[in-house]
Amino acid sequence: AVSKNIESFGKQEESVARLGLQFGSVGAKSLDEYSSSLQEVTRFGDENINMVMAQFGAYGASLDQTKSLTKATLDLAEGQGMDLNSAALLVAKSFGSSTNALSRYGITIDATASQEEKIQQILSQSQSKYGGLAKLLGSLSASELVKAKNAFGDLGEQLGHTLAVGFNPVIKGITDF
Repeated sequence: AVSKNIESFGKQEESVARLGLQFGSVGAKSLDEYSSSLQEVTRFGDENINMVMAQFGAYGASLDQTKSLTKATLDLAEGQGMDLNSAALLVAKSFGSSTNALSRYGITIDATASQEEKIQQILSQSQSKYGGLAKLLGSLSASELVKAKNAFGDLGEQLGHTLAVGFNPVIKGITDF
């Protein structure tokens, strides 16, 4: 149980560290709070949302673009029944390169457009196809169980943080030995 909670905290800590690498500490804090607010109304965990946002930052999205793209990606993942990371990679490749990885999902992007224009095309087409779907599905009765699981996961992360502070020196000592 101790190990599981420390691992949960580690995953959350890693997701925030990745945000920090892309957006700095202030941006990471803002995006981490944003992912927590999305977790409350969707079926996605905040650590997974953080990883998506870090990926968008790596492809050159600004803080505000990342927030908008994240909502669109949550909707796309729910609309296509795919995992969040796969949906995020499709979106990131579509605005961050000359590849339109979203074309097979009915979202067409002008390959010669600027990154800003590509992002706007993704957002508008995603909104028209799936806009608000993640939040809608998150409001269904069956989704409350998923949200409760995510909340218990957050509790485990906090407990893991406390345990890591106490046990990591011991673990490090054993490892060094």
